[in-house]
Amino acid sequence: MVVRSRSGRYVTILREPLRRLQSAFQYFHLERRFPGLKEQTPSGASYVSTFLKRPEFWDPQYRQPKTKRDREHFCFRNCMARDLGLNEKYYKNHTAVEDFIQGIDNDFTVVMILEYLSESLVLLKRRMCWTFHDILYRYDRRSSRKQRYTRNTPITVNMKDRFYKRNHADVMLYTHFKASFQRQIEKEGADFLQEVQYFKRLNEDVSHFCHSRKTARKMVVPKSKWNEAFSLDSSFCASYGKTRRYWHPLLTSVHHYTSKYNNK
Repeated sequence: MVVRSRSGRYVTILREPLRRLQSAFQYFHLERRFPGLKEQTPSGASYVSTFLKRPEFWDPQYRQPKTKRDREHFCFRNCMARDLGLNEKYYKNHTAVEDFIQGIDNDFTVVMILEYLSESLVLLKRRMCWTFHDILYRYDRRSSRKQRYTRNTPITVNMKDRFYKRNHADVMLYTHFKASFQRQIEKEGADFLQEVQYFKRLNEDVSHFCHSRKTARKMVVPKSKWNEAFSLDSSFCASYGKTRRYWHPLLTSVHHYTSKYNNK
């Protein structure tokens, strides 16, 4: 989702398209939207591998959810381009996709890359003149372990090529902005990488603090070359521990209210 306003800045995040599909199968149980896919998946194999062996067969089998809200969530083809506003009729139009990407390049302050999340957040902090407090995020090693099975699904070159061919817009989008992101990082200099390492350690410390059951419920973050001193307490941890199920409807309602207000 991208939150937009007349006077605001635009920010979004992209993910390697194939990894995004693997994650979507796991999180949204996409196999339920393709009748017969579960039955045709051998015991011990992943549903996404069955899909990737014959994406041209499974695409037409897709059973669309009934509600608009669910239709926005369940997606398996050019999903990032769709979410950013590209019309489906242009998915295969190379020139139209290039123009679409250029528009995003012109309008967005930061396009983050999930595979470089810490780097993306520090870059966002710099571009928005924020503090570390603004970019702390929930760090859960258990979540990483849960996703390991999906990420390690054997993907052949043929399966990847087939998927990329049918997700041309997303591949172009991701390739462009990953290269652009890396160029921006190089321009930030060596100090940027030092700041990223500091932020990673800080975020892990905050995660440990918020998951700790100790009675002391205050954490003081000392001043550094990148931040002023600040403190965290149990109220921060309460928000820090919220998941997507909490934040998505809240941010969506704020977005709808803001859009309605700005259009008056």
